[in-house]
Amino acid sequence: NIIWVKPRVVVEVVFNEVQKSSRYPGGYTLRFARIHRIREDKELSEVDDLLTLKKIYENQFQSREKIKDKPQLELFTQEE
Repeated sequence: NIIWVKPRVVVEVVFNEVQKSSRYPGGYTLRFARIHRIREDKELSEVDDLLTLKKIYENQFQSREKIKDKPQLELFTQEE
């Protein structure tokens, strides 16, 4: 389901990983995404954009290569 919201409140979202998706207009989806907290200290002009999401998507593969033989202890990525 797609939920459209008006940009009034800045929230911090935690997620497992970013995946490419042809289903959504932005081209990406967040796996196991959920709202972590409301960021009253942030303005709407400070929110992350698709470019930031693309960088997170690309960097997650580099991180996996470095730790592929080590146990993964951090289950969720938290972005501000």
